[in-house]
Amino acid sequence: MSITLACDALCDALDGFEPKLYSGDDAAALAEKLALTERVCATARARAAAWAAECGAHRGRGYARPIDWLSKVTGTDPGQAKRELDTAQALDDLPDTKDALNAGEVSLAEASEVAKCPEAEDELLALAKTHDHRALKDRARRRALENQKGDLKERRQKARGIRTYTDDLGMTQVRGSLLPELGARFVARLREESEREWRDGNRDCSPEQRAHDALARMLDGTGGKAGRRPELVAVYDLNERSAHIPGMGPIDPETLKDIAVDALVSVVLHDGVHVQDIKRFGTYIPRWLEILLEIGPPPHFEGARCADCGAIFAFERDHANPRANGGATSYLNMEPRCPPCHRKKTEEDREAGLLGPLARPPRPRGARASKPRASRPERARAP
Repeated sequence: MSITLACDALCDALDGFEPKLYSGDDAAALAEKLALTERVCATARARAAAWAAECGAHRGRGYARPIDWLSKVTGTDPGQAKRELDTAQALDDLPDTKDALNAGEVSLAEASEVAKCPEAEDELLALAKTHDHRALKDRARRRALENQKGDLKERRQKARGIRTYTDDLGMTQVRGSLLPELGARFVARLREESEREWRDGNRDCSPEQRAHDALARMLDGTGGKAGRRPELVAVYDLNERSAHIPGMGPIDPETLKDIAVDALVSVVLHDGVHVQDIKRFGTYIPRWLEILLEIGPPPHFEGARCADCGAIFAFERDHANPRANGGATSYLNMEPRCPPCHRKKTEEDREAGLLGPLARPPRPRGARASKPRASRPERARAP
């Protein structure tokens, strides 16, 4: 059967599909099978589109660019269409990734991340098969940055900028590329103000909406003063003699020295396995444990994320082994968690009996502990 006839047969089979006619387990199995089929079909579509673009077939259909044609055919934006075409064209140099795509083991989006750093194909492909897309994207970005260290500073200078425009709702859209040393300070300040929004009771909206409200308070001067979190935290590899900002990427050590003249900077020194020391530049002495938790675990130091859901805003410090169960307040026993996950883990610890017999449920916000008044002793009455 040709591919065209197979596509027609699948479309006919799905016509009038009603998932409620299946049991829950059967529907789940069907969803997994369709996901595999979708990945295989998407790969074939991208490869066919790339060859059609090379042959100029898009012009005969009234499109000047193959990106515009594929965007219309797939119903996606031109950016995604371009990524599909670029990935399909790169597959000739990525034979293992091509085989994994054809087998449905990875998606086009995952293959696109692998294509960013073909030198690390084996490492990234193995990661794509065993981890989620975010982990793959972070690793691919890090590998790509490592390959660009020579001219990275100059390229960043050329790529910096901020662009604004108005969308269909009249909302101001902001898109920018900040240098890592500026971006890290901005994100740290925004995160701190977002956490303050949470503590002040702004909890019925999403983290993105709280970040918006936090930015508004920062701009109009009604936000709180910057707390004790350092303005900039960097990590320095003693073996490689290289530095990077957690979650941002490499930074030239000389640039880091220049920043330390006018800004508060803390540098964590490590040997690839263990943290060796913390150097402080500036007038503020940071709390060393908070810094270690904020930069994330070695050897990559990609920044703190909620240990359960991966959130990066409004995280709290949590004892993996509760203090009531003998857990120490130490680097190895502390984990960052967002407030919802923190509360969930606390309840799980309580149900498991790890909080001890004296543990009490948290009081409602604003409630005061009521203490029974001691009754006055009765005066002795004359008989």
